[in-house]
Amino acid sequence: MSQASSNGSKTPAAGKSATVRKLKQFEKTPPDLGVMFKADVENIRRQLKEEKAMSSERRRQLESQLQTLLDLIAATAKKK
Repeated sequence: MSQASSNGSKTPAAGKSATVRKLKQFEKTPPDLGVMFKADVENIRRQLKEEKAMSSERRRQLESQLQTLLDLIAATAKKK
């Protein structure tokens, strides 16, 4: 079985490990995180908006992930 490679189309259910992998790739020279995480941010926002039967724990997890991504993007944007 082959897995999706560098195109990033395959993300795990929790989403966090993919984010950690992306960050580790660019520890020394971070790229524009706004561009890098745009799809992740959009997917989390879509899930929060569309999934009505989501458990409160799952909603908190997604909101936490979204806030973490937005904080990372804001922090790197200020350094430029």
